[in-house]
Amino acid sequence: MAKASESKPLELGRLLVARNELDPDDLERALREHFQTGERLGQILIRMGLATEESILRALAEQLSIPYVRLSETEIPRDAIQRVPAKIATHYHLMPVGKADGALRVAVSDPLDMHTLDDLRLIVGTEIEPVISTREEIDKAIKRYYGIGADTVEGMIDGGRTETIEVE
Repeated sequence: MAKASESKPLELGRLLVARNELDPDDLERALREHFQTGERLGQILIRMGLATEESILRALAEQLSIPYVRLSETEIPRDAIQRVPAKIATHYHLMPVGKADGALRVAVSDPLDMHTLDDLRLIVGTEIEPVISTREEIDKAIKRYYGIGADTVEGMIDGGRTETIEVE
């Protein structure tokens, strides 16, 4: 019987095998590495070239009962974008996508990063409902909705500057 700490990666792996997106032998190899290193199973599978980020995130979305969103196919309302400044979206690598039942829906590539979700909840002053999307989709959406200036914001964050930036 699997220990509680073993059940989550095993469940993710079994989902991928059930979807014919991962060979059972490859899962075993990746699980051995997971238990040796403590690295997340999804990251190992991507690094080993055994699965794509999208297939991992779709399986994770199913496992956690969180919607998976392709931001390139989603029209994001302006009022949702205005709730999160470009600096915050870029720093935390997330994209607001709408509102639902008083909560702000936000696309993230790591829905298990509670620190980011808690920080955002404090910054925007409302409940956060995560949805899952790939890092690439989030990057493209930030550029599309916040503009090329989002690159400048990201550079300033990476450079350690802490200026306040107003987004029109």
